[in-house]
Amino acid sequence: MKKAIEVLESLRATGQRQVTIEPLLGLLRTDDANEAEMLRARLAYDRDQHSAAFEAANGALRTAILVNGGAAVAVLTFLGDLSKEKPALALAMSGSLGWFGGGVLIGAIATGLAYTTQLAYAKQKREVGIGLNWLAGLSVTAAYGGFALGLYYAFDAFKSGVVS
Repeated sequence: MKKAIEVLESLRATGQRQVTIEPLLGLLRTDDANEAEMLRARLAYDRDQHSAAFEAANGALRTAILVNGGAAVAVLTFLGDLSKEKPALALAMSGSLGWFGGGVLIGAIATGLAYTTQLAYAKQKREVGIGLNWLAGLSVTAAYGGFALGLYYAFDAFKSGVVS
């Protein structure tokens, strides 16, 4: 029990605030204070944290593609009807379509980056995985930025006085 407390305190000193139950039980059940148990607890924690992060990232990726794709389809439908009645407004609105389409493209690229991130971690290439993870995160942020800019340009087209 004493060694388990020492291991947990050493993990807390490194900034870790959670451990998974199974490695912790393994530490509590044994009095043998070997490094393998501490490593097992750390690896289990890291695996759980990466799994949770990938699940959250997957949701963010899907949302980025869904909102941009939905907005692009909505704008295309709207432009098809509007182009005959108010061509100037349709032209002004078309700028938003590029941003929504770009958001879908960047979201798709981010999905590929997320896959390669998982592959890098699986092949024990942590530094590569961390770099790819940052790129994927920035890509998702850019996809959401595309959505925001698409909304801005669509709103601006209506506000600019093109509507008569």
